Amino acid sequence: MSVDTLIDRVQTSTQIEQRLIDNLLDASPQFKEALATLLRESKHHHKLSQYWQATLDVALAASHASNVTASPHTNSFEWTISALTAPELLAELAPTDPLAGARLRGMKVKQELLYSDGQPLRSEEVAQLLGISRQAVDKRRGKGQLLAVSLGKRGYFYPLWQFQDGGVLVGLDLVLTALAKFDAWTQLMFMKTGDLRLNNLTPLECLVAGNIDAVVTAAACYGEPNPA
Repeated sequence: MSVDTLIDRVQTSTQIEQRLIDNLLDASPQFKEALATLLRESKHHHKLSQYWQATLDVALAASHASNVTASPHTNSFEWTISALTAPELLAELAPTDPLAGARLRGMKVKQELLYSDGQPLRSEEVAQLLGISRQAVDKRRGKGQLLAVSLGKRGYFYPLWQFQDGGVLVGLDLVLTALAKFDAWTQLMFMKTGDLRLNNLTPLECLVAGNIDAVVTAAACYGEPNPA
């Protein structure tokens, strides 16, 4: 688009469009850069345009909700999940879906499980940490010697807590073997949830303390009724 054409379109824009232009010009450099990148990419990808529209819908709804706030230390993903689980937004964005809140809360729980102990590692980072190849990391994961959850196209992410002193937490492989019938997210939840068989300590706390046998026993009984 030529400069003359752009000027002509600005001059003939509606008042609402002109206010939007003013707001964009006053926005932070980071916002301008992110918006420019998004618009360039969405021009060639229909699905990205749909996502962009959905994001705008959420942002607009959040601007009307007084209880949707973010702390200075909250990242974009955390803020989005917190915003979407706010009752005001759920009522506006998904008024006919009674399970929307439950699904979003499930996403929030998964996010907390994966990130609560620090940024999880990608396969390449694990390989570098352990001094082995990427293929060896994948092999260990497949054998149940490392715990990783799949985030779709983003690949596998390895919770940070399982790596200790340049190696793998002692006894983790035995625990994962006992939990082999469960998926990775369930295994992660087991490790991070207090267990009556462990005096309400988490299996991770007990494993770090060296109580391997107790954790393996609790893992073997996982999913069964708790002892009285």
